[in-house]
Amino acid sequence: MANLEKNLSMKILHLAPYEKKFFAFAADIFDTQDVDNQYIILTKDVRRAREFFANRKNFRIEHTRYIRSDSFACDLKECDCLVVHFLHIIKAQAIMRTPKHLPVVWAGWGGDYYDLLSQSGFKLLGDRTQQLVYTLERQIGCSTTKIIRRFKALISKIRYSVFYAPIIKKAIKRVDFFSSPFEEDFALLRSHFEKDFDPIYTRIFYGSVERTFMSGVESIYGNNILIGNSATATNNHLEVFEMLSTHDLGDRKIIVPLSYGDTNYRDAIIAYGSSLFGDRFQPVVDLMPLDEYNTHIAQCSMVVMGHRRQEGAGNTFTMLYKGSKVFLDEANTVYQYLKNNGAYVYALQDLRSGEESIFDALTDEQKHKNRQVMEEYTGNEVVLRGMRDFIRQIKEYGVRKHA
Repeated sequence: MANLEKNLSMKILHLAPYEKKFFAFAADIFDTQDVDNQYIILTKDVRRAREFFANRKNFRIEHTRYIRSDSFACDLKECDCLVVHFLHIIKAQAIMRTPKHLPVVWAGWGGDYYDLLSQSGFKLLGDRTQQLVYTLERQIGCSTTKIIRRFKALISKIRYSVFYAPIIKKAIKRVDFFSSPFEEDFALLRSHFEKDFDPIYTRIFYGSVERTFMSGVESIYGNNILIGNSATATNNHLEVFEMLSTHDLGDRKIIVPLSYGDTNYRDAIIAYGSSLFGDRFQPVVDLMPLDEYNTHIAQCSMVVMGHRRQEGAGNTFTMLYKGSKVFLDEANTVYQYLKNNGAYVYALQDLRSGEESIFDALTDEQKHKNRQVMEEYTGNEVVLRGMRDFIRQIKEYGVRKHA
């Protein structure tokens, strides 16, 4: 490795997404180590990204065509490791250009690898949500602009299935290390791709108790219900609404974050939720600073997440840490992780039981245990130790490759 003899220092080249709210924290953690980090933000809107990341050191904004350039080839020659944060077709092509001697790390976020699983038959949407998505697609209309948009969406799906997916699947065979928020996701990927996917598992952190979950008020202060985390169909809002509608909700408000995602889906969920719950349905459509947002959702003593995949973990963990009672789909690896580590969480099936005990608050002992699980998962010291372990893994792997 290029810098191995110099106090085992190393240079890491990061290919990062245009997602400051998630990625900036990971960069801060990487920069605590004795490592030379170079962060490449790939985007088609270079000017806007430069304004967005103007105050970040060792960040470079590059157009997506950078990965086909001589500049990328030179950067690869000068680094000791390539870390790809959130895999998509552009970064898959970058991986295929990476020399065999260079360790490649895929830091998965969920949205990038569950698309691959869905291609293998992993069903993310409930039947009612699937029907809503189909209806929305049909309602695009017949104006020239809408027809063009619909045609482009169809071409995009075909392009992904025929051209992009095979390249991405080929790229993941080249991956030496894989990071995901939960090792259960790693096991899921390996079970789907078997011999085609056999990297070393590691974990790169994008949040912490101190920086993320503790933000805002210290603990919950109301009896309302939080549903989902975004205006995306994988929240399965309709299925959750149906479950809750069979219960006497009393004066509880239904708080539904919809501040980012698909606007057509958002509008449909607002219309349906309002018709079902009336004034008690309160969508959150504006982005807020983290502390303000965490304070707003802390009015909910109950959280219902309809995702069948790892998604919305920030909301889930924040509310679990603050003392809320959390319901998750049993297929969700977040549920599996929390149950495996002794947290008090509940399955969506419990909502179908019809028992009003679902609204009973957690005991102080249960709240304490959940907070302990959160601290053991992503407390500041745990995060720093995890990053040190990651750097050590990469260095040792590089030594073995060059032995």
